[in-house]
Amino acid sequence: MSITNVVFPFTVPSKERKIPLGRRMELAVIFSLAELIRDKGGGLISKKPAEEILFISKMYYPLWFVPWRRRTLIFDGFDLCSHTLSLDILPDTNMFIQEMKGSSDKLETYSAFLSHNLNYFESFSGKGQKVIKGLIMDHELMNDLFSLLHKSKRIRGKPGTGLLPLVMDHAAIEASMKEIKKFEKTLEDDIKRLKAITKILMKTTKRHINSIEVEIRRVERRSRIKIDNLMSRIAKKTERMRKSYDKLIIKLSEDADKKIQRLSGEDAKLKAEIEHLKNYIEECKNQILTAQEEKNEKQEEYWRQRLKSSKMRFLEIEKKLEEIGKKIEEVNSKRNFEIS
Repeated sequence: MSITNVVFPFTVPSKERKIPLGRRMELAVIFSLAELIRDKGGGLISKKPAEEILFISKMYYPLWFVPWRRRTLIFDGFDLCSHTLSLDILPDTNMFIQEMKGSSDKLETYSAFLSHNLNYFESFSGKGQKVIKGLIMDHELMNDLFSLLHKSKRIRGKPGTGLLPLVMDHAAIEASMKEIKKFEKTLEDDIKRLKAITKILMKTTKRHINSIEVEIRRVERRSRIKIDNLMSRIAKKTERMRKSYDKLIIKLSEDADKKIQRLSGEDAKLKAEIEHLKNYIEECKNQILTAQEEKNEKQEEYWRQRLKSSKMRFLEIEKKLEEIGKKIEEVNSKRNFEIS
């Protein structure tokens, strides 16, 4: 890993400032800040002596900028910072693969394995941590440093101004990078194992699905043959039943028609008789009036008896006609019910 030394500007003026800071202005600002935080002493009971500024040194703080994976990592050369990388530890993937391969031959055992291990990877078996010495991951600080990087100046050797002791040297940085790579390798291995498991699962599942589809097609062919044979037998039986039912309907219709015809004949006779009775009743009434005029009591009594018997016969016929109408309705209802 080649090393390039650069120095950042000691002070950076704000965007609003048009004139750059000179050295005297920088010194004035530093003295002002030092004076601001200097303890002035004092106190009511025990007097504290005021702090004295003996000297102020202009020093550079060592930082490492290390390119890695299309980005740049920043390390604290003074070794005051560190960062802890955390990862979730997967359940035992080797045991999962062995059990999967052992139960993959038969669909029943494979289905039982999947049901039993449905939530196998839902939770992790633990957590792992890796402390990376010197790694700076404070986003605000990183943004500030990267914003100043384009203003840095390349130098040969060490900067003229004092440099704080380099606690993390080149070897220490390489050791930290190795830890990061080991951590990355662990994650990559986990991903590879999960991909391998997914590949085996998909391959095994597809094989069983293909077997099921073949069995489904075989069952469909056998079922289709059975259904066709059954439908043929049903069609023949249905045709026989239809013919038998047609005969039954014809017989029931004929029987009903005969009964209705017979009842209709009786109805017609009774209606003819009732018309005759109407005329005869009128004749009886006229004969009674004639007998009364002639003062023939015997004839009057005779025609009164004939009128009475005719009315009784009229009522009797009306009742029979009503009964015949009901019987015709019953025959029709029974026929319609039996052939429906």
